[in-house]
Amino acid sequence: MLARRSAVLCLALGAALLSGIGAWNIARSQQIAAGRETAKLQTPAAVVKEPALLVAPFGADAARNARKGWAAYQHVEPELGSPVGMKLILIPAGEFQMGATQAQLDQLMRADSNFDKETANLDKPRHRVRITRPFYIGTCEVTKGQFSKFVDEMSYVTDAEKDGNGGIGFNGKPKAADAFERDAKFTWRDWGIAQTDDEPIVNVSHNDACAFCDWLRKKDGKQYRLPTEAEWEYACRAGTTSLYYCGDDSEDLAKIANVADGAALAKFPTWDFTIFASDGWPCTAPVGKLRPNSFGVFDMTGNVWEWCADWYDPKYYANSPVSDPPGPETGTERVLRGGGWRNGAPWCASSHRQSEGPNDRSCFRGFRVAVDVPKR
Repeated sequence: MLARRSAVLCLALGAALLSGIGAWNIARSQQIAAGRETAKLQTPAAVVKEPALLVAPFGADAARNARKGWAAYQHVEPELGSPVGMKLILIPAGEFQMGATQAQLDQLMRADSNFDKETANLDKPRHRVRITRPFYIGTCEVTKGQFSKFVDEMSYVTDAEKDGNGGIGFNGKPKAADAFERDAKFTWRDWGIAQTDDEPIVNVSHNDACAFCDWLRKKDGKQYRLPTEAEWEYACRAGTTSLYYCGDDSEDLAKIANVADGAALAKFPTWDFTIFASDGWPCTAPVGKLRPNSFGVFDMTGNVWEWCADWYDPKYYANSPVSDPPGPETGTERVLRGGGWRNGAPWCASSHRQSEGPNDRSCFRGFRVAVDVPKR
C-alpha cells in the first residue's frame, strides 16, 4: 500500500515537473521571439554609421548618395517644406577648397578690366574648409510672393520703407551708369521694373532677411537662419573646383544663372560687360527655371546677390578656422554672395564675395534661407 502511494506521488510530481518545464519553455520561446522582434526594430538604427565627409571634387552621384546617407544617419528627411511653400534640401557634411587660386583670379581680371586686383584679392587665399554637420538650404531664393506673406501677417515694415530713403530701382534712363538710383518710391513692392510673385524678393536688407527667418522659426519651430558664407560657397560649388559650377567658360553661365547677358544687353544696349549667350530674362528671373547644381540647388549664381549670416572682414580668410568658420565676431558690414542679374561674369564666380551694411538694400540683392539639422 505504501509502495503504491509512493508510486502515485512520484507520478504526480513528475507530471508537475514536466508541466513546469513546458511552461518555462513556452515562456522562454516567447521571450526569444520578442527579443528577435526588438532586434529587428533596432537593427536599422544600429547599423547606420556616420557617413564619411564628402570631399571635393565630387559629382552628382556622390552628392546624391551622401545626401541619402546623412539623412538616414540623422533620422531626417532629405527635403523639407516650409509654411510659405519653400522647399529646402539637405546638404551633406563635407570638405572643399574655399576661395580662388591666383590663376583663376588672373582669368577673371583678363575677362573684365573693372574686376581689378583689389577686387580679386577679396577671394584670397584659397583655403581648406570642413563643414562638419549637414544642414538644409533653400533650393531657390526667397520670392516676392513668399516675402509678401510675411509682410501681410506681421504688418512688417522693411528698412527701405521705415527710414523714408527707399531702395535702389530703375529710373528709366538709358545709360548704365545713370539707370539705377536710390529713391523713396523704390521698395520691395515696386522698383521700377515689374516682377511676378515667383521672382526673387529684392530691396530687402540683412535686417529684413533675419526678420523673415525669425517669423518662419516661430511658425513651425525649425531653426531658420541665413547660411554662413562657408556653407553658402560649399552649397554653391556642389563639388566643383571651377570658376562657376558649370565650368570655367562664362558663356555657359546662361544655362545655370541669370547674369548680365544677351537678354540684358537688348534692354540696356550701353552695357559693355555682358556675355553673348542669353538666358531669356533681362532682369530678375523666376526662381528655379535654370539648371540646378549637383546638390539640386538653383540660382546660387546670378539672379540676385544673397545675404549671408557673417560679418565681413576682407582679411578673414587668412585666419579662419578649418571647421565650420562662423565669420568674424563683429563688423560693420555683412557678406553678400553669388552675383546678380546686372553683374558681369567675374562678379558671379563661386568664390567671389562682396559686402554691404546690414540695413542696405537694392534691386540687385535678396536672400535664401538655411535650416539647422537637429543634433543626433
